[in-house]
Amino acid sequence: MDEPNAPPFLPPHMLQAIGNLAAYWAYLESAVEIAIWTLLGVPRSKGAAITTHMGIVSRCDALRTLVSSEFSDNQALIDEINNLVSRIGTARIMRNNIVHAFWKHTPEGQEAAALKISARGKFKQTSVSYSLEDIVASTNTTFDLTSEIHAFLEVVFPDEKFPWPHTSGE
Repeated sequence: MDEPNAPPFLPPHMLQAIGNLAAYWAYLESAVEIAIWTLLGVPRSKGAAITTHMGIVSRCDALRTLVSSEFSDNQALIDEINNLVSRIGTARIMRNNIVHAFWKHTPEGQEAAALKISARGKFKQTSVSYSLEDIVASTNTTFDLTSEIHAFLEVVFPDEKFPWPHTSGE
């Protein structure tokens, strides 16, 4: 892929880290969708028709509801999923802050500076900065959460073949 003509307004390693976070988050969302489809007992084509246009908060609510319904006699499992969903919520906020930040030009060698803007009833603007380590830590958390969803499904449905994301040729 060719590089853009304009010079980057963030150092290339920061742009790559932000892109990695966005890509890993998409994989986490796919894992939550697959968990929902598996709990519903529907194939990808039907499951995707239901979950594709749901946001992650709604998907996580559906996941919690399905687990508590399907495994009502297993409070430890319900608690585990509730904890996982809570941590996804925390990670979602950090991911959104990073991926959707209103980035300021940042020279090489400095933390990336951004404006965090909210307008829920009142306009609020806060200056924030993120180091490469902050962004990588968020990506690693996202990967760990995805791995926990994989592990949950493989333990609860040991004989199931899961439709993890793949290309049409796989």
